[in-house]
Amino acid sequence: MIEIVQGRANLYRLLGRVWAEGVTAELWPYIGVVDLLREAAEELGGAKRGWSEWGADQQAVLAFELLPYEGSFLDGEGMLGREVSDRVARAYGEVGYGVPLAASSPDHIGYELGMMAYLCEQEAAMLSRGEGEEADLWRERQEWWYRKHVGRWWPPLAAAVTRVGHPFYGALTEVTGGTLRLHELGGVGKWKLVGQRPLLSNPKTSLKDIAQFLVTPAQAGGMLAREEILGLARRWELPRGFGGRGLMLTHALRAAGRFEAWEGLLSGLEEIVASWIASYGAWGDEGVVWIERAEATLGILAELKETGRAGVADEGG
Repeated sequence: MIEIVQGRANLYRLLGRVWAEGVTAELWPYIGVVDLLREAAEELGGAKRGWSEWGADQQAVLAFELLPYEGSFLDGEGMLGREVSDRVARAYGEVGYGVPLAASSPDHIGYELGMMAYLCEQEAAMLSRGEGEEADLWRERQEWWYRKHVGRWWPPLAAAVTRVGHPFYGALTEVTGGTLRLHELGGVGKWKLVGQRPLLSNPKTSLKDIAQFLVTPAQAGGMLAREEILGLARRWELPRGFGGRGLMLTHALRAAGRFEAWEGLLSGLEEIVASWIASYGAWGDEGVVWIERAEATLGILAELKETGRAGVADEGG
């Protein structure tokens, strides 16, 4: 039993560091122990590829394309450093888990998996001392951490990273998801996302408002990656614009209204949202809240298609 718990802790520790740091020279020997990760990494050149190139991939996928932070997914405006991040930091402090001083925000998935590793390590330590009741308490803390934090936002994060299409990060997502499932943490129970903003009932809703809604996971029901927005713009030959995801999507929506691509662009967005729903179904009760939110977003997109660009009051910023 001790060996199983410690092995689980070691795997969470490795996965957390890879999510946070990427493929590095220090982590490479340990990545090689996990078959799926090793095979995916070697497909891209492995250690021969160069650590700087692996670092560029880390930035591209987990900083440029999407943000793997709990606040990005659960905050009503997709913001970091607010209440969601504060709750995570308090939870760390209550059990004595610390994150690197250089951490940009404590709610990065890498640090949250590191927290799970820490809780498993404490359970293993209690088991090694023969303190069964204390070990049970640390096990309960693992279930609590999953129920209140990791389990709530893992389904949309996994869907977003998978859709980016990077072989190694797809494998990392698969291994992490499998580890969470095998841990049998009991699900997340009943909980609610923040309230969905009333877009269509507000006559002042602008294209900027619609775009910001769609790039905010807690509102739309999933995360739109930067490349997905660019892909839709290319598909309908629309100006791509620059800036963050919200601004890029605003440009695309504005151009779609001018170039008779409004319905096509919204259909493309519907396809992406439908793919979120399909992926969430594999996560049981963890996915229910996200399915409901994404289905509501499909309804909004359908109504926008029906009313047309003229149904939006103004273009906003």
